[in-house]
Amino acid sequence: MRSAALAADLVIVTLPTGLIDIDRLSPTLELLAEVEASNPIRIRILLTRVGTGTRSAQAARELLADLEHPVLKHEIPLCEAYTSGFGLGPADLGHYQPVVDELLARAAAA
Repeated sequence: MRSAALAADLVIVTLPTGLIDIDRLSPTLELLAEVEASNPIRIRILLTRVGTGTRSAQAARELLADLEHPVLKHEIPLCEAYTSGFGLGPADLGHYQPVVDELLARAAAA
């Protein structure tokens, strides 16, 4: 991961909305902070496996905002097709398309 971060200018950290997942975010952010001394990078968090109609996504967003971590507006819902599609090329980007659009819009605005 260190080598990839050294070559990147943007790192998207995918993060399920469970509290245990958010707790495990710290080691990743610490490694990225070390790399940032040599290679300035932007970090964005993409919430994934978000359960429809649950409070966990909102709670995760609020907690990450309190910790001043930048979270993308769009999120990826819990979807069986994503977990069973390993190795298959997607016919379309599905719920990832708005994320791609958001990232491209931010890049164009920068």
